[in-house]
Amino acid sequence: MLIDDFHSARLNMNDGGSSLPVNIDVSANAEFKAEIPATSMGRTLDALTDLIRPFTESRGLKADRIRLQREDVLIEIAQRARARMAVEQGEIKPIPLRVIVPLLEKASLADPNDETLIEAWTSLLQSASLDENANHGLFIDVLSKLDPAHLKLLEFLMTRDDSGHLDAFMFINRHEAEQLLIGASETVGADTEAKDEDIVEKLNDEMLAFFEVNGCVLLGGGIHFLDETGQGPYYEFGTQIDLQTHPEALIDALAGVNILERTRIQFDHPRFHVWLVYVSMTVFGLEMYECCHRPQHSVPE
Repeated sequence: MLIDDFHSARLNMNDGGSSLPVNIDVSANAEFKAEIPATSMGRTLDALTDLIRPFTESRGLKADRIRLQREDVLIEIAQRARARMAVEQGEIKPIPLRVIVPLLEKASLADPNDETLIEAWTSLLQSASLDENANHGLFIDVLSKLDPAHLKLLEFLMTRDDSGHLDAFMFINRHEAEQLLIGASETVGADTEAKDEDIVEKLNDEMLAFFEVNGCVLLGGGIHFLDETGQGPYYEFGTQIDLQTHPEALIDALAGVNILERTRIQFDHPRFHVWLVYVSMTVFGLEMYECCHRPQHSVPE
């Protein structure tokens, strides 16, 4: 919906007109009309204009030129952002037009009952007003394409270790993971008396412990033991993620927008072949997560 429609409605009502149909733009190019009292439209526009003014006043943005879908959603987001910045005593800096316009337009598409998305947009608006970041425009585009399920997956990944740092995953790169797998395999494989089940258990425990950090998770793996025929028993590693709650399709989608990275490593020991797959955040993903999940402080009622 165009805020301009609200503005036009107010002018017509002041000229003595009656209620005015408001065109609502939708993706299917259909047109819906609704009768909205002029006083309600005026109050909505005035409230929205007042709320977003601190984020835009030095950039020459006119609120009635922004194309919105849900003004009530945007009002809620702006109210939360301003309230939190007041508590944190942060200075609200005007946001560049190339950032603030798409942010407001795309944030207004969120479902007003979807707390996860409302919170993400609130945090992103707050982040954009505190610091100019070359990636803010990209964060807006990516966030507009995400479902709450994607955000909940990211929250799970980044809060696995309450005592750890958010960037702990950066110490687990492919080389480090491969060296661990090779070293652990050679150690347990050197015991010629060890049973297959014992080898599986020791490797499994070591891999699970290694990937128990924020921003990283062991997705799966397995060991295929080799006998004289080359067709020995096969065992699977445990996983650190509930794939019923966080399906692999969500992981693949986030990998497709450079938020997550899926890595497979393997090693051939004379006694067995072992492989595993782990998922980790990217640096871009961490930066976006921090912008969309700002720490919440108590806001007075």
